[in-house]
Amino acid sequence: MGTSLVLGGFQLLASACLLQGLIQKGARTLVVPGTFPMGCWTCLLTIFPSDNSSDYDPQSGCLIPLNNFASFHNSKLQDGIQAMRKKFPQANIIYANYYNAFLRFFESPELYGFPKDTVHSACCGVGGPYNYDPTRTCGQPEVPSCGNPSMRVIWDGLHPTEAASKHVFRALSSGEFLHPNIQFSRQPCA
Repeated sequence: MGTSLVLGGFQLLASACLLQGLIQKGARTLVVPGTFPMGCWTCLLTIFPSDNSSDYDPQSGCLIPLNNFASFHNSKLQDGIQAMRKKFPQANIIYANYYNAFLRFFESPELYGFPKDTVHSACCGVGGPYNYDPTRTCGQPEVPSCGNPSMRVIWDGLHPTEAASKHVFRALSSGEFLHPNIQFSRQPCA
């Protein structure tokens, strides 16, 4: 986890530098995404398994320490966004809460059309409790994909499926997981 903290800090610094550079070049509205609930992701559940059942959230099945790290990262990112808002009041900097937008799939998968028993399983993969083996990944020979990707949250252990992405897009475009809360126009572009 020590390396992750260093990398997380580097990502935050890089994000601040990128935002500042974009604003200085004239950007006025920026959407900054937080990180997803890492402890729910197939690849990380596979790479960092725990023998301690109390490390897993009973509602979501996600690894609590990894989700705590993701929450910590997102809180520091939001602190940085607040500082950038003060430094550049002419810019509209919006935080996109990917963490909660995705977490709901793992806490209540049936509400979104995802079966609870496969919510952490990769659609395209092979092996282990989550249908993911980092040495045999999607796209390699003899690594199959599931018959109905619309019933899965995770495509290949690393990326969300199109179905999950559509739910997240709808939630973000409605303003539900944006801060400050904004709503995008539903009018077609002229």
